[in-house]
Amino acid sequence: MLTTAKGDIERLLIMPSQDLLLPENCSALSAALSVYAAAPDLSAERALALEKVKENLPHLYLTLRRAKKDKEDYYKKATKKVLLIDELTKDQELYTNLKDGNDKLEYQISKKSTALDEMEGAFPFLNEMKVLADSDITRVDEFKSKMIE
Repeated sequence: MLTTAKGDIERLLIMPSQDLLLPENCSALSAALSVYAAAPDLSAERALALEKVKENLPHLYLTLRRAKKDKEDYYKKATKKVLLIDELTKDQELYTNLKDGNDKLEYQISKKSTALDEMEGAFPFLNEMKVLADSDITRVDEFKSKMIE
């Protein structure tokens, strides 16, 4: 029985921690530690150390559960952070595109406004030219009517 307990302890201790600290493995390890710690040829120091290990198994199990939960929370938050960064990047690209579009529109408006200002500046002269043209047309019409008479 002592050999079996020692073999169980060795087998369980070579497992990865997350497997070792599963409830069924903790129970098996605790039982094996109790049997092995009661061995008559075991030093008092060694027996005490094994009892301490046995006592700490529940704490280790809870620590592992908390660590797993913390790790899951970390991954959830890291995923959320990545998604937020992606959204922020897309929004910044949209903003840049809108700003570029706005700059182009402002340039076009400025260009058209300048052209309108130039036209308005030339408009009095053009109006004068129209008045002169109307006058010339009227004189030509009068001349034609005098010739017909």
